[in-house]
Parts: sequence; structure tokens; C-alpha cells
Amino acid sequence: MTSRAAAWAAGTTLVLSAVTVMGGAPAGAMPAAVVRCDATGEVAYRPPVGPDEATVVATTTQRYETCTVTSDDSRVTKALDSSSDVPLVVSCTSLLGVREHQRLAVTWDTDETSFIDDAVITVTRQGPELLVVGAGKITDGPFAQLTYRNETTYDAADARIECLGPRGLSHLGPGRSLTTIA
Repeated sequence: MTSRAAAWAAGTTLVLSAVTVMGGAPAGAMPAAVVRCDATGEVAYRPPVGPDEATVVATTTQRYETCTVTSDDSRVTKALDSSSDVPLVVSCTSLLGVREHQRLAVTWDTDETSFIDDAVITVTRQGPELLVVGAGKITDGPFAQLTYRNETTYDAADARIECLGPRGLSHLGPGRSLTTIA
């Protein structure tokens, strides 16, 4: 096993999870979602992620396909496609893990934006897939005080090969994405 493959394997054995529990539901039960949006997600890395740690900008994009909003007190009917830039210090082995204190946002068809301050982004490898989860409490805008959770699943095998290759990992996706607010 090459040192790059060994480094990737060591990094991929790390399995982390982020769980946010909010009041209002019986113990052990998840509250009913007031928003559920299906989307495709992509991430572009500039410069590409490689075996050595470096500062990169990760541009994440969500293309929302369908949204269901069950809240009677909201004029929101769907989320708008979004893109954001996140600076990271990362390598192939540190791509997995937890990034705390992130600021996320969702813009709605009402031209209002829900802000998720102090969000946690967790990247894990689960079998042949890479799972990226962003979670936190909405602090401002529609659905304030509710819990935001976005899960996007990518093909990890391609990411591993690209990351350890001579050109590095420049792109993840498209992946399947689910956003819920409860």
C-alpha cells in the first residue's frame, strides 16, 4: 500500500456524526419536518485538494428540485438554488472530519434568508459513499429557532482516486441532497 493510500485509509476510518436534538418531540423521536427539500449538491475545490495540507476554497452549490413546506405561518414555498464559498485548510486525509462554527444560509422564494450560525459540517465515509452533513439551529429569518439539517451523498471511490492522483480532487458531485427543517 502506498503512503498516499495508507494516509487516505487512515483518514477514512474516522467515522464521526453530528446530532442535534431539539425540544418539542418525545424522547427518542425526531420532530416532524416543516420543510423538506430534495436537491443535487456539488462542491468545487480551488486549488484541488491533494495529499499535502493547503488552503483551498470550496464552492458548494445546491440545486433544489422539490420542496414541501407544511408550516401554516410561512409564505415560503421553495428554496432557491444557492452557491457559497468556504475557505478550508485541507488535504486528502483531513477532508473527513468535523468543521465547527460555520455559517450557512438558505434563500427562499420570498426573498428572505434563513441563517444558520455556528453550524457543524461533518464529512464521513460510509461504505462506498461520502456523506456531508450540515446541521445547526436557524438563528435568523424564516423558521428561526428550528433545526436545519442538510445531507448530501457523493461517490467516495472517485473522490479517493482523484484526491490521491497527480491532479488532486477538484470536484465532488453531483450528489443527492436532502434538506430538512424541524
